[in-house]
Amino acid sequence: MTKFSKILKITLGILVLAFGIMTLIDFITKGYNPKNEELIAFSPQFQTLHNAIMESYLGYTIRVIMILCGSLMLTKKYWFIGLLIYLPVAVNILAMHLFYDLPPAHNFFFASGIVVSVPALLLLWLERKKLKVFIY
Repeated sequence: MTKFSKILKITLGILVLAFGIMTLIDFITKGYNPKNEELIAFSPQFQTLHNAIMESYLGYTIRVIMILCGSLMLTKKYWFIGLLIYLPVAVNILAMHLFYDLPPAHNFFFASGIVVSVPALLLLWLERKKLKVFIY
């Protein structure tokens, strides 16, 4: 593992863990408001998709998975398992922002989605030799 991969792994683990904890605490204390002023700026398709996710069990599940994966990515032994578990979430975050949020309604919201998804794909690409175990 190169120095860049180690730095990326630790940074991604901290970001995913922090986003998971912050959003879960915010979700539990304030609840979800579909009439939020920030959400109204987005397209109707994005609002519908976001509301469907947040009003179902997926809102909590995604946040708990982010906390679990962020914690695993900060360990030495289980970081790759955490990355593999987090990949479906990262791909969905990236796809949601690329397909439903262009041009970005909120630059910070778009950037935060990219920051927590693209490094996961980059880290997987840098550590692709570990995936040979699954191929053969």
